[in-house]
Amino acid sequence: MQLHIEQLEQNISCVRPVGRLDSDGSAAIKDQLTSMADAGRRIIIELTEVDYISSIGIRTLIMASQSAGSSGGKLVLMSPRPAVADVLHTARINYIIPVCGDLTQATRAVLG
Repeated sequence: MQLHIEQLEQNISCVRPVGRLDSDGSAAIKDQLTSMADAGRRIIIELTEVDYISSIGIRTLIMASQSAGSSGGKLVLMSPRPAVADVLHTARINYIIPVCGDLTQATRAVLG
């Protein structure tokens, strides 16, 4: 899994993982994502290029969200593909991490 990071205005990082967010994918991005979350960053994770997410991938996102929140930051998810959105919905992730449809919504959520 690859991880592309773009710095946006207002101290927001837009993180775009590419590939499968399974055990291998989670291991590949966990340290970098945790480092950003521990620094209290505002993080938008764009899921447009994630074609699969497993329970380990969900756990990685939840742990990063909790870490960001504990450090004064926030993490939101944006634009999951339909199959990934179904998994997130079934797991009720939207009760833990905001799931937004576009960058405007995600920016509002991560700032609010």
